[in-house]
Order: sequence, then C-alpha cells, then structure tokens
Amino acid sequence: MYIDGYDHRATIPIPAQTEYFIGFFFISPNPALVFNGFGQSGTTGNHKLTQWISAGAQLGYVRINPLTQKLETYVGTGNGVLVASSNQTQVITAGTIYHVQVHVDCTAGLIETKLDDVLIMSVNVAIGAATIDRFDMWGGGNSAADNNLDAYQIFDDIVINDAVPSLCTDTDTWPGVLRFQVQLIAGAGTYSQFTPVPVQPNYLNVDEVPHDSDTSYNYALSSGLKDSFPVSPNGLNALGVTYKAWFQEVIAKKTSGTFKIKLGVRRAGVDYIEATGHDLGVAYDVYDSYRCEDPSTLGSWTSAALDATEIIYQSD
Repeated sequence: MYIDGYDHRATIPIPAQTEYFIGFFFISPNPALVFNGFGQSGTTGNHKLTQWISAGAQLGYVRINPLTQKLETYVGTGNGVLVASSNQTQVITAGTIYHVQVHVDCTAGLIETKLDDVLIMSVNVAIGAATIDRFDMWGGGNSAADNNLDAYQIFDDIVINDAVPSLCTDTDTWPGVLRFQVQLIAGAGTYSQFTPVPVQPNYLNVDEVPHDSDTSYNYALSSGLKDSFPVSPNGLNALGVTYKAWFQEVIAKKTSGTFKIKLGVRRAGVDYIEATGHDLGVAYDVYDSYRCEDPSTLGSWTSAALDATEIIYQSD
C-alpha cells in the first residue's frame, strides 16, 4: 500500500475496544527528510507511521523522527506530546523494509512498540479515551507543503488484533512478524453447482484479480448449492515458515430477497463449512473466513495441506 505525503492516509475502522495490537511492514524512501507538518516549521508531526483514533479524535501516534531516524511515541491531538523514544541505537534507513508492532491499552494506560519483533518503547501514560475505533496509516508528511517526491511511505501485511480471547491463540496478542501469501483459484474443483455467466467452467468466472464486477460471475437461486476450487501452490519454503492460518475471501452480492453465503474448505475429501452464513447486500462486498488449524487434523496447517485444500462457497 503506497501512501503519499500530501495529508493522505489510509483509515482502518475497527470495533470500539479498550485494547488493540497492530503490526505491519513499512518502507520509507527518505526517513531524514524534514516535512512541514501541520503547516508549521519543524519536525513534530512528520513521518507518522500509524495513529490510533477514538470517535474521530487522534489519541496518539508512532513516527520516525527525521533528525535521529529513530521511532518515537506521541499522545494527544495535533502534533501531540512526545512520551517515548526508541531505546535502541538502530536507525531507520532509506529503502529498507522494517516490521513494526504497536500495542495500545486504554485501560492500563500503556503504549508499547516493537521494531523487528524487539521491544523498543514502553510507556505508561493516559491514553485520552476509553476505547479505540480506528487506526490510520500515513504518508510521510501532513500538509500541502509536503509534496516532495519522497513524501510517501509503503505499507504491507497490516494485521490488527484485539485482546479478546478466541479459538485462534495468536489473534488476541502481539501479531508477530506475519506475512500474507496469496493463493488463487487454480482450476475446477469437486463442486460446480452455481450457474455460470457466461456459460463456461465455473472457475473461469471467479479467478480474475481484480474482479470484473458483472462481466462474469456464478449465481444460485436456491440454498445449499456449492462451488469449490483448488488453489495455486503457496510457494514458500516450508523449512523456514510457520503456517499460522488459512484466510479465505470471497466477493459476493445478492440481487434481491434474503440470501446468505457460507464459506468453507474441502480437506481430505470432507467439507468443512461455516455453521452461520454471511448476510449479503445488493452491492458487491468482501466476505471472509479464518481458520487457525487444519480442520481435517485439528492441528497446525502444513504447506502440503494448504496446497491440497479446495475453497468452497455455498448459498444459504
């Protein structure tokens, strides 16, 4: 995700909770460049990476200090107040990819930051609100003066965890250094029960990236119908990777009435489909399913298991 520095940001709305963790990779093309920052000279407010929001008000942010090229934590609105600086000698260098994790606990009044999975900042301070309901990812600058060619930042693999216990043990704490590996539909699967438009093998109507809206699609007029598809190889070196979860996304809509879609996988000849479907709207939207273990073994995913899995969607 590319975000330039002309007061641009990517906003990520989230359910209001008292505690969140966010993790992401980022690259800065020029961490030493001094931007204008909220229309005033100086360095405060420059090089924000992420900020946390409640009801539209900024509560705090983590940024690169362009004078030291180290990370800092601020709280409050506007430029905020500096409350923590990196305890490491490591500096952010141009064009280098880094991984950052931030933990904000409104109840405990705690903000912690990890750089490449090493804790570099921890501060107890009043957060300013009881809950957080949005994270923003920023370009390098904050005002119309920040139109330098280097006034941008690049983000990837953004993960946000709350602190609510769940079946997936890794989703209620630090996300760790995670990356997403995309696997795409790779052909015809066990089921082709939806009606294809145009008339061709079903997988050809849903394998395009990005999706082509209503140019090609598969539809169902009754519940209980399924399509399934094998996926492309994950291509990772299994000796150097811990597979954390299977994350499935489908783009779907309804034309009228009340319809749902259920997502699932087919593993070792058995279908594992969600018990509760997702309510469909009349405009295309993204629906997803998350499985932290292989349902056929109730153990961790393996490279071979991921590559042998078919994705399923079912009308409901």
